[in-house]
Order: sequence, then structure tokens, then C-alpha cells
Amino acid sequence: MLDDIADFVQEYLDDYRYEDRPHGNFFVRHIRGFVTLILLAIVAVVVGSWLTFGSGQRLLGQLYISGNPATYVELGKEADEAGNYEEAGAYYLKALEVRGEELDGSDRTTAVNAANAYIRAGNSGRAARRWNISSPSTPTTPRPTTRSSSSIPTRPRVRRA
Repeated sequence: MLDDIADFVQEYLDDYRYEDRPHGNFFVRHIRGFVTLILLAIVAVVVGSWLTFGSGQRLLGQLYISGNPATYVELGKEADEAGNYEEAGAYYLKALEVRGEELDGSDRTTAVNAANAYIRAGNSGRAARRWNISSPSTPTTPRPTTRSSSSIPTRPRVRRA
């Protein structure tokens, strides 16, 4: 039995021998790997720059993974013009979400656009929630609905003699 195995090994496996190590320096032996890594780096730079600027940002916006609120505002305007109001509202909301806590006048406009898009889409519940974003309550600018009547200026009464 062992003789049969030894004969098998000698007969069929003797032809497969390890190759001799190629001669030459390290760079010559690994040229294919270096060329592949260089090409991979070039492709990564090209794709990265495309995603950072122009139509790549638009693609990232459509996938809801862009970090630029202006991209979402532009997509919202396009969806609004096309009549996709629910989608437009979602883009405007994503623009507000990306912007974070620092709201300014343009963000109020974006929130109003989101509310209007949801109203056109027939989703008045979402529109009301978005309308609240457009008028944040701060100590310096309270919401118009919370102002008391005493804060409204009036004309002084003049007594007539």
C-alpha cells in the first residue's frame, strides 16, 4: 500500500517543481504590482475629484450622501419645477439637515420652500412641521405667534379738549 502511494507521488508529482526565484532587484520582480498601484491611485484621484465637484456632487445629492446643502437646494428646485413636490420637499429638508443648527435667511427660505412643496403635494402635516423650522424661537427674535399684544406698538392717544 505504501509502495503504491510512493509510486503515485513519484510518477505524477515529480513533474511539478518549484520555479527558481527570478533574478533581479526588488523593483524588477514587482513591476506589475507597482504599475497596478499607480493606476489605482490615479483612478482614485480622478473619481475623488469628480465626486467633489460638478456632476459628482449632483449624483451624491441624489443618493442623499452629499455634504453640500446647495446641492440639495438645486435638486429641490429641479424637482419642484418638474412637479415632484414630495421629492422637492425631501431635498429641501435634507439641505436643512446638512446645514445643522446654524440657520440663516437662506435656510428660512429653504424651509419655506419645503413647506410649500409639501402643501402642493397634499401633505399638510409635514408642511406644518417644516413651517416651524422657518421661524426658530430665539431670545432676540421670538416667533410671531408668541408675541403678546403689548409688544405691538400703538399710537399714543391724544386728548381732545
